[in-house]
Amino acid sequence: MSHWQNQSRFVQVKSKEKLNFDQFSNRVLRHPKKRIYFLGERHGQSQITQMQFAIAKRLCEKNKIAIMMEHFSTEQRNLLDRVSFMKEAAFIAEYDDLGDEGHDLTPYMPLLRWAKAETEVSLSGCFPPRRFAKKMVKEGVESALEAVLEAGILPTRDKFIAGSDAHYRRFEALITGEKKATGVFKNIFPAQVLKDSVAAHLIDQRIRSSPDENIVAIIGNGHCEFGHGIPERVNSDRLILVSREVDEDFEDEIADFIFLYEAD
Repeated sequence: MSHWQNQSRFVQVKSKEKLNFDQFSNRVLRHPKKRIYFLGERHGQSQITQMQFAIAKRLCEKNKIAIMMEHFSTEQRNLLDRVSFMKEAAFIAEYDDLGDEGHDLTPYMPLLRWAKAETEVSLSGCFPPRRFAKKMVKEGVESALEAVLEAGILPTRDKFIAGSDAHYRRFEALITGEKKATGVFKNIFPAQVLKDSVAAHLIDQRIRSSPDENIVAIIGNGHCEFGHGIPERVNSDRLILVSREVDEDFEDEIADFIFLYEAD
């Protein structure tokens, strides 16, 4: 057992109560009442990936689960299907060759190998390839959406759900650290919303096609904090957990739970 599991690293945001992993698990995971578990992260941090792995294993004791990760695009399913049969270095090299998602996969490898070995677990990517987000920034929403629809990443234009002003203010604050929004990042915001819309569509598809599963969505904090991003585009019971460093402040209503981690 990792040392963080014995420490009070989970904070229930509403009550400010601190729980260790077993306490959190007994309250939230032992008899899972939510359909979707959004596990917001700061990418590549070992304690966060260990926490995600521990939550997935605990949920799998009770039910089938579908793990959906932003780290892989919709075009990388074949690569994910082969993770059990490839050496780690070869898997990561092919990941880098196939796309420009650019995540450091090393901390996620134990989770990926376990997930592919478990018959009760499915594993998939849930973001569009980054070239579509880049196209949206360079050429605008309409041009990028035409390409997204032609590639079959979204079935219809209405699945792209524009972001709200409240979401934009949080998006800008995440980048700048300032509470007052100036609109300086309005040009890149639609690309963020495209990722949210595609992930929400794929999660919604999974909910309808596999009604007995729990979904574990492993995504960046910015795609789920305050219920913005992906959660607000999915109509299902959910729990939102986001990650913060130990002793870092957080705002009320940011999530249901905070996971406190020590940075690598």
